[in-house]
Amino acid sequence: MNKSIQHIIKEIIKLHGFSTNTMTGFSCYIPDPKPFSTKEGLLLFVCTPKGKRIITKFEHLIKKPRRKRLAKIFNVSEDELTKELIPQIINYSQKLSDFGFHEIGRGVVLNKDLKIFNKALALSNFESNKKLLKDFESFLVSNPLTFFAEYKNLFIVKNKTSSFI
Repeated sequence: MNKSIQHIIKEIIKLHGFSTNTMTGFSCYIPDPKPFSTKEGLLLFVCTPKGKRIITKFEHLIKKPRRKRLAKIFNVSEDELTKELIPQIINYSQKLSDFGFHEIGRGVVLNKDLKIFNKALALSNFESNKKLLKDFESFLVSNPLTFFAEYKNLFIVKNKTSSFI
C-alpha cells in the first residue's frame, strides 16, 4: 500500500472527526455515541493493505446487531430504522459508483427484495490523480450516510470547510 496515500486518507479521517481502527488495514466509520462503544459505528469504508484498495462492507451497516443498536440509539423500531437506513445505503452506493468505485463480491441482501453489491476503488487511482483524492475528501464529509448521521444527531462532521489536501 502506498504509505503516502494511506497516511493522507488517515489524516482526512482524523481532520473531519471520523473514527478509525487498524484491525486489517484501517477503516473509516461514524462512531456510536456514548454510552455505547465508540469503537463501533456506521462503517463508511475499509482501506485494505492486501488488495491496495478502498472497499465498502455494506453487510456491517445492515446486520441485525447493528440495526438493533441503531434502533436503540435513535429510539425507533428496527423496521422504522431499516426503512430510513436502506435508502441512504443505496444512495451512498450510487454516489460511490459515480465516483468510480466498481462492484465486488456476491452482494448483500438489504431486505427480501433488494440486494446491493459492495464497492471498491484501487488506491492507485489516487496516486495518479490528486484532484480525485480532494474530491473523495469532499465526498466523505458530505455523503448520504454522513448526512443521515448528522440529521439523526449521531455525529457532526468537523472542519467541513477545511481540507487536508
